[in-house]
Amino acid sequence: NPMGKNQYSCVVKNDSRVNQILHKYQQHVVMSHHHISQLLLVEHNIKMPTTVTRHRKDLNLQASGATTRLLSFVVKRQLVLDELAQDPLNRRGPWTVCEGIVATSGMLLTRQYIQTEMQIHELNGFLSRAPMAKK
Repeated sequence: NPMGKNQYSCVVKNDSRVNQILHKYQQHVVMSHHHISQLLLVEHNIKMPTTVTRHRKDLNLQASGATTRLLSFVVKRQLVLDELAQDPLNRRGPWTVCEGIVATSGMLLTRQYIQTEMQIHELNGFLSRAPMAKK
């Protein structure tokens, strides 16, 4: 089928509207393929339950684990340090730092990696917030 047309009404591979929506979900850290397909159906009336994975792969949209594995150590550390530099009082937690990195660079790192780097570079701020302590 060289024309790519079949009996089902599928979304075209290079549909710019769908690409923009998937990029928006990536920025809002929505990673579950099932959840994305449900959001597409409810919010935009686009039915693509099985092709979300292929579309995200074609657009090079990856979850935090894949991005953390693929980036070099220097780049990952610099992303975290740049975001920590914007918080001189050390009041941001790992999730807030993660969201800041996504907002500034578009890269999504794992919370565990960010937490480890925060404990190395901003230990006093991390301890003063006591994120794991019962309150």
